Amino acid sequence: MDRRRFLGLAAAPLVLGAVPEALARGLDGLPLALVTADLEASVVAVDLARGRIYRRLRTPADPRSIESVGAFGALVAHTALGRLTLIDQGLRVHEIEGELGAPRYTAAVPGPSYAYVSDSDRSEIAVVALRRRRIVARIHVGGPVRHLSLDRFGRRLWAVLGNVAPTVAILDASRAARPRLLGTLRPPFNAHDVGFTPEQGGRPLAEMRKIAEASIEYGWRVPAVKWLMVEALFTGGVGIYGFYALQPYLLELYGDPKAYQVAGLVAAVVAGAQIVGGMAAPRIRRMFKRRTSALLVTATLSSASLALMGAIESFAVVIAAVVVWGLLFAATMPIRQAYLNGLIPSRQRATILSFDSMMTSSGGVWAQPALGRAADAWGYAPSYLIAAGISTLALPFIALSRRQNAEADTVQPAVAQPA
Repeated sequence: MDRRRFLGLAAAPLVLGAVPEALARGLDGLPLALVTADLEASVVAVDLARGRIYRRLRTPADPRSIESVGAFGALVAHTALGRLTLIDQGLRVHEIEGELGAPRYTAAVPGPSYAYVSDSDRSEIAVVALRRRRIVARIHVGGPVRHLSLDRFGRRLWAVLGNVAPTVAILDASRAARPRLLGTLRPPFNAHDVGFTPEQGGRPLAEMRKIAEASIEYGWRVPAVKWLMVEALFTGGVGIYGFYALQPYLLELYGDPKAYQVAGLVAAVVAGAQIVGGMAAPRIRRMFKRRTSALLVTATLSSASLALMGAIESFAVVIAAVVVWGLLFAATMPIRQAYLNGLIPSRQRATILSFDSMMTSSGGVWAQPALGRAADAWGYAPSYLIAAGISTLALPFIALSRRQNAEADTVQPAVAQPA
């Protein structure tokens, strides 16, 4: 059974059952079920009486677990983004204020307007004030918390500390807004979480075919991902050539072919620039509303730095251009990876990232021999000018990815709110 059919026939009544009574009353008594469609960045409201889709609600990317929170509607965890959204009685989607690492599952407090959300990345349970739509407290529980369970009175909260874990944390939830950790217990069995079960390995050729099909379906057939991979064909080889050709090029500019300290200087300059660039990446990202805007600017400046290395054959100028180039290279990588991760379903992420890496390496297969031959024929300076031209060819493909207006392109970092 394909994913869409499974969601339509099975997941709807299982994920949430019917919409809470208060929510159904707000929709003229229409019995609905809400289903997360994580690959489509939406939640689907299914009309249970007629067996058809009532409405599709656009949400931030990667909606995963969804849980009824009584009269307030349903709380949705977007694990990859570290965000929560609330779907109210009118099927309107609201952001929950507050920063999370990897929100997983929700337990709604009966009566009071609070809910608990597990955050496996930070080993915390977040307390959500539903009426205020914000996180108001966090409790560290000492492990990657997953599933939560409240007793019928809402006074005891159990939390499984892992996917298949030997430890369960116990919290006193008698004060709904301020639960406190009482301790842990180790049952005679591993507490279990719903997750991916290991697949039985098939024959090598069949498994290779499955990987190839996933690469095409979730990579090449998704335009925003496809154009980013095509861009890697032009930038992949240039980056590697740019670094390794620097050492003989700078020795040539320095005028002493035996000044091997220059080679060490190159490595140190590039490494230092990359450290600074990595630290600067979040600041650079916050300067732009869209990740592709940051990628376009850094790619343009990177091409300009390569052109400067070839245009002005001066040791000092090339060193300065190397600093800028290394900084931009390091700052680009986390922005690009965050954008790419947001475009790919988590289950296929490793496959598509490997495919992207293959495209980058493929760029090296053709670009490095071509640039090396150019250096042999005309010298290192002209080869850097050619490298700059090749890098410039990547810009239209970043722009094509941008034109898709993907959700992952416009995601803003969550802002921490005071508890």
